[in-house]
Amino acid sequence: MCCEPFPILPVGGVPVITLVSDNGGQTAISPNSLTRTLEALTILGRNFRSATAIEIVGPNNEVVQLIYPVTDYITSDAKIDIPVGVLGYDAEGPGRRIRVWNTVGASTLSEEQFSITTGPPMVTSTTYDGLPFDRANPLTITGVGFKSR
Repeated sequence: MCCEPFPILPVGGVPVITLVSDNGGQTAISPNSLTRTLEALTILGRNFRSATAIEIVGPNNEVVQLIYPVTDYITSDAKIDIPVGVLGYDAEGPGRRIRVWNTVGASTLSEEQFSITTGPPMVTSTTYDGLPFDRANPLTITGVGFKSR
């Protein structure tokens, strides 16, 4: 045979969120703590292996940001890490909660409520990276956090 068998695991049910954290899952997130240009968001629970989407939900149960697909952020069946720069301008504000979807359905909203703020801008590149800059031409700066509520 050319290949080893790849186990196919069944989906155990809808996702269950047990903790939302901004310090890698060590403690629960504080109510006014997530700075989207500096901190990653960690979601702990179960049935995340087949997660398809994550919703950031506002205080009136409105979806303020949909993160889809999420396969790059799933670290195990029990942990999802959303890196710096994924949460956008629309996610900013108070009273945010998380909902995780998989192929079976949606989790209940996270118990933890938190605010999302911008923080300092994060520059990822410019149009002159590695080249001498000619001040007579425009410079385009790429990154996150240039716009804030």
